[in-house]
Amino acid sequence: MRKTLSLLVLSAVVALTSHAKITLPSYFTNNMVLQQNSSLTIHGTAKKNAKVTVRLGWDAQPTVVRADADGCWAVDVAVPSAGGPYTLSFSDGKELKLSNVYSGEVWFCSGQSNMEMPLAGWGRIMNYEAEIAAANHPRIHLLQVENTTALVPHQEVNLSMGGWQPCTPSTVPGFSSAAYFFARHITNNIPDVHIGIIDSTWGGTPAEAWTSLDMLATLPEFSEEANRARDIHNTDSIIADYNARMKAWNDRVIALDAGMSAPGTWASRKTDTKTWKTLPLAGVWEENGMEDFDGVVWFKRTLNIPAEFAGKDVTLSIGMIDDDDITYLNGVEIGSTTGWDKPRRYTIPASKSRAGECELTVRVFDNRGNGGVYGDASEFYLECNGKRLAITGDWKYAVGVSKDKYGDAPSSPLGGQFPSYPAILYNAMVNPFIGFPIKGAIWYQGESNEGRSDSYSVLFPSMICDWRDKWGYDFPFYFVQLANFRNPQYFDANSGWAPLREAQTKALELSNTGMAVTIERGLADDIHPKDKQEVGRRLAELALNTTYGLGTSVTPMYKSHTVDGDCVTVRFTVPVVAKNGKAEGFVVAGPDRVFHRADGEVKDGCVVLRCSEVKHPMAVRYGWSDNPTCNVYGAGDMPLSPFRTDRWKVAQ
Repeated sequence: MRKTLSLLVLSAVVALTSHAKITLPSYFTNNMVLQQNSSLTIHGTAKKNAKVTVRLGWDAQPTVVRADADGCWAVDVAVPSAGGPYTLSFSDGKELKLSNVYSGEVWFCSGQSNMEMPLAGWGRIMNYEAEIAAANHPRIHLLQVENTTALVPHQEVNLSMGGWQPCTPSTVPGFSSAAYFFARHITNNIPDVHIGIIDSTWGGTPAEAWTSLDMLATLPEFSEEANRARDIHNTDSIIADYNARMKAWNDRVIALDAGMSAPGTWASRKTDTKTWKTLPLAGVWEENGMEDFDGVVWFKRTLNIPAEFAGKDVTLSIGMIDDDDITYLNGVEIGSTTGWDKPRRYTIPASKSRAGECELTVRVFDNRGNGGVYGDASEFYLECNGKRLAITGDWKYAVGVSKDKYGDAPSSPLGGQFPSYPAILYNAMVNPFIGFPIKGAIWYQGESNEGRSDSYSVLFPSMICDWRDKWGYDFPFYFVQLANFRNPQYFDANSGWAPLREAQTKALELSNTGMAVTIERGLADDIHPKDKQEVGRRLAELALNTTYGLGTSVTPMYKSHTVDGDCVTVRFTVPVVAKNGKAEGFVVAGPDRVFHRADGEVKDGCVVLRCSEVKHPMAVRYGWSDNPTCNVYGAGDMPLSPFRTDRWKVAQ
């Protein structure tokens, strides 16, 4: 079936040109790595009805196949064990030649920004300059997919760097750092085998964007939108349909927004803010007294433009905003942005930059998860002609409308032109590789599914099954559990990331999966931890252990527990140790469901817990907050995964 679909697409391509020549899929380039010991269908186009001679460097005998009336051809080949370099030749009278091709191990790398995060550029991982300078690894080959969306499945893919490239200091800086360190650790342990790593990633994207419509149509949360997209079939029609639904939804929210219905709107300098409350300069509102709030909030603050900036274009930077904003200066809109992961930098035009006091107003819309204006204090400034002036002072704010007032459609329609739309990244950045054998996949994602842990516990395993079904075999799938982030808390019953981490672990019920725990490798004030070296190592150790039978590191998981009076003994899949003395990160609760910090002691590879405030313990949790304290490890410096033994919906 896949071969037939490919031929149909190639037929359409050929019909557009009157002078056909040999073509191959875009990822068939020099420096390519093919999965060793696999069966591969190579397909392409040539002259109509021409004989195509295929010469493979590992096979002394050429293969001859005839193109059909549309110029399409395909040939099945057996890829040998690790070796190379090989030259591949394809000719219909004019030869196309690929050189420096190897058979080795191919890994597909995907996810959102923490997997996308490059060594340099916006990433700047730990010791990035030294890491880049040392990145001479001829046995690692890099293939980077461009960020592309598609509302229908594509057979071709857009690539960066001109296709496959050997790993060098000049090719690695913009590549996925986690994927690079994964490949480096593999090559350090498996000599004489070339590793091909495919970087197909996009920051700020949810798992449903990476899942096919076929699979999403079977999941209740996404079935309506998936079936809608499948029924429309046409990209322009899907976008037009979304725009109409989004306009109707926006009109309803605007009508309910007190800040929009006020005379002149709350953007006006005449707005009375005496009853408005105050929030710190930067920080999501869930951490500042507005727990579980979704909707529209208006923010105001006073700025002072110095005389030397007056009459000139001035850059205004106000950090990051979750999710969308419209920003006004003295009641006049100066910019708007959609997306929680984009810096807000707007230009105050020379005609508006007058010396003295002015008023900044920001209308923030948050659809789910955290909301507000956030970022490092250094990201809040006015800048003109290279001189930067820090912005200080708190925000005044008032609620325009809360999500619970929206009516029967509390969430905005899904957008067909956005990278978060169901299947839109699967179509463009995964589907083209179906039929190209891989050894396995590595994945780092989940941040954009915060607040939907129940659905993620179904969606994520479904996505893994979806990819495996499409490729036709159960390849290894290794993923990263979310790291610690936000303000450190020993325990937080209302944590957003703790239940998402739990949902991620559900995927371990599938065979041939593994999870790299990074609960102590994050940063409180940065959603993008810089230590991607350890992330790559832990992913690689999963592969070395399970796929290659060479690793010694094992991630401990909760196994069982027993209660004896006021004492709880917790057992794990492997023996554990506690760094720096007592086992930290555990809380216990009794019949009242109120959790208290427990004293933990490691005995014979288990953890024994006691808490003077809980005489009859009924439940244990470990690492249950966005940024918990955790110090329990298994072999090879692998941390214990956060867990809970209860399934209580309400806990204190």
